[in-house]
Amino acid sequence: MPQNTDTKIEKIDSNNNSNTENQNKSTENFEKKGNLILDATVAPSDITYPTDVKVLNSSRENTEDIIDTLHEPDTGTKKKPRTYRAKARKKYLGIEKKRRKTIKAIKVAIKSQLSYVKRNLKIIENYLKENPDRMELLSNAQKNKLETIKKIYEQQKYMFENDVKKVDDRIVSVSQPYIRPIVRGKAGKKVEFGSKLLTSVVDGYSFVDLMSFDSYNEGCHLQESVEKYKDRFGYYPEAVMADTIFRTKDNRAFLKNLDIRMSGPRLGRPPKDKEKSKAIKKQEKEDFGIRNNVEASYGVAKRKYSLGLIKSKTEITTNSEIAIQFLAMNLGRLLKVLRIFFEKKKYQYNFNYLIALV
Repeated sequence: MPQNTDTKIEKIDSNNNSNTENQNKSTENFEKKGNLILDATVAPSDITYPTDVKVLNSSRENTEDIIDTLHEPDTGTKKKPRTYRAKARKKYLGIEKKRRKTIKAIKVAIKSQLSYVKRNLKIIENYLKENPDRMELLSNAQKNKLETIKKIYEQQKYMFENDVKKVDDRIVSVSQPYIRPIVRGKAGKKVEFGSKLLTSVVDGYSFVDLMSFDSYNEGCHLQESVEKYKDRFGYYPEAVMADTIFRTKDNRAFLKNLDIRMSGPRLGRPPKDKEKSKAIKKQEKEDFGIRNNVEASYGVAKRKYSLGLIKSKTEITTNSEIAIQFLAMNLGRLLKVLRIFFEKKKYQYNFNYLIALV
């Protein structure tokens, strides 16, 4: 019996060794070319800055329009329920025109707007209970807005009653309910409202690896971007240039297993050899310069190709607009490369022609 257990242990060890050898061989055999530069940005949508009072006021105005539509069959026969829209508008302007808004004044304004929205939703509910067929009077946009306003009311009511400023899947626009607040923490723009993009830059060309209106940690998607690089070009990158948020333990282990270098300071103690330490610092400096290409691509996309303000009004058209902007930017890059290529060819042709004449 002991001999059998020894032989089993030897077999397991041999299998483990063969598996590790196969893994090492597989990672060594991968062809590697080029650099992968990663970063994330936000393509802000064209909406007003959404304070709680503004969102509730917009909800109130839209519910008033819905009530007007539902009341059309009863015009001249029944009196339309009172919505107090003039008083509600006056109260809203009273808080909006103040330069300095106290917390107390904001809470009072939110409470009043919540009561007006609640009243209007109750009127709409009564109309539809009395005659469900009236729902057909509403357009598809109004039906969608009605469902959105109900969610906004519940969210705002929860935040007001619990005295909190955060809620899951917070809606900041009645007309574009898919937009979410994305905290960036940058100077001048702590919070942005739009689609968050994870992009990769390869040889000056930009690729959108992930596009979402929900906030996410871009560092968790490095491995997906590396695999997408292999799918696009047929090989892995030699190095990945990324920000600090991408340099997690899992990402470092993943790249180390594939023998892919990662930009940034290395873990552990610096080498004692001064020449080696100098070479590492030089490499880090070069990587930092290469990584700036992705920041430059964002600048070009936002200033020249309108990525800085997305004016589409639906989720599908917004995604399409962003994709077209990156396509146009890549085509512009390709045209520049082709122009340089043909100018060189033309110069060589003219030079050879002059030599032939001489």
